[in-house]
Amino acid sequence: MATVYGRIAKISNVVGRSSYLTDEERQEEIVLHKSNMQYSWEEHSSFEKSHQKTNVANNEALEVHIALPNELAEDERRLEQVCYDLAHEIVGENKDYEYAVHWNHNRTNLHVHILFSERENQMELEPKVYKKDIWQDKDTHKLAKANSENAVLIHKKGEVQRDKEGNIRYQTDIFKVKDKKFTERWWLHHKNKIIKDTLNKYGYKLDLHDGIKNNPYLSQKKLYKGASQDYLDKAKAWNIEVKRYNENVKQHIELEPVQLKNYISIKQEVLENVKEANAEEKKITPRAIELVNDMANWVQQTLMQLKVFINRKAREIETMEKWQQVKDKFVDMFQENKRLESEIKGLHQEIDNYNKADKEFTEVIESKKVLIGDIERHQEELSEQLEDLEPRAYRGYTRKEYINEVKGLSLEKRIEKAKDILKERRRLERSRDYGLER
Repeated sequence: MATVYGRIAKISNVVGRSSYLTDEERQEEIVLHKSNMQYSWEEHSSFEKSHQKTNVANNEALEVHIALPNELAEDERRLEQVCYDLAHEIVGENKDYEYAVHWNHNRTNLHVHILFSERENQMELEPKVYKKDIWQDKDTHKLAKANSENAVLIHKKGEVQRDKEGNIRYQTDIFKVKDKKFTERWWLHHKNKIIKDTLNKYGYKLDLHDGIKNNPYLSQKKLYKGASQDYLDKAKAWNIEVKRYNENVKQHIELEPVQLKNYISIKQEVLENVKEANAEEKKITPRAIELVNDMANWVQQTLMQLKVFINRKAREIETMEKWQQVKDKFVDMFQENKRLESEIKGLHQEIDNYNKADKEFTEVIESKKVLIGDIERHQEELSEQLEDLEPRAYRGYTRKEYINEVKGLSLEKRIEKAKDILKERRRLERSRDYGLER
């Protein structure tokens, strides 16, 4: 699952930034550009300069850089809806903004830049009010300090200002004061939640991590414009290994959520080792890339072993379930219902300890094989007795008469009946022979 990326930056030259974001010659590819402006950026810039109160220039705007799902580029209408919702939720009501959606050079990173003002537009004229109590000397009519001698209160704080003719004086600024929420720490997290919730509404599931320290994944390197070819080559190699590492870590955490804390710790160790490897040359080194490669291989091997274990355990559970079905059939045959129920319960409790369960399973199977073998041999002996007795006992019977005689009888009962018939037949034969002798 991808992670929310929403970086915010302060803009000191909003006119230049807007021009850069929308200039087709300076961008690799502009996919979409929209604006919602009541006033121009030139007017915003001029206002900030005229209201500068210190030697430090005012921020003229803010910019949020958001990573988007690449497949959104295939549906411009859907892309526009997503960007509109993002801008509306992040910027708020009655503020000027514009956004531009870009591809990077390799078309692997679709992203949007939302440029917006921190100030609401002045939609309606508001009366000017006194920001403090105004005192005046009653004789000279000059401003005086509060409660000084001869001072009188002529205007109270919050009172509407009026001109000499008594007309209400109104605000002339076209913008209100800056919205302070954009400077508060909670909003940085809230902004990421807005991104997550908005994209989730359109079916894109994203992870939201509470800061870098609680994130188990390594960061990729940015492919800066104008960077040296050496940096770009090493950054691309780094990104390939980081992507593979993160994918394997993500799969492992999905299978074993308890591993999240372990991978957060592992990440810190990896970053320390990478920092040490890069320290001497102060750039990405082959050694640093090799370290991430080794970690990616280790995680991949661990993940494969875990999957093998899970598959084996799943097969054992399936075998145990089938075995329990077999034992249910043995209950009536061997009249051991209580013992078998206890055994089944014990097997359920010990299923996590598969080695022990496997040993017990083998022992039980072997014991049943002997018993089943004894039963099969006993059945064979009974069948042999029937083959010998019944032809002699039912000699002279029609097939229908024979079937009626043995119908519903067990092998043991059939043997007993055949013996009784032969016994009776021998008795009759002796009686007949005795009568003939007389």
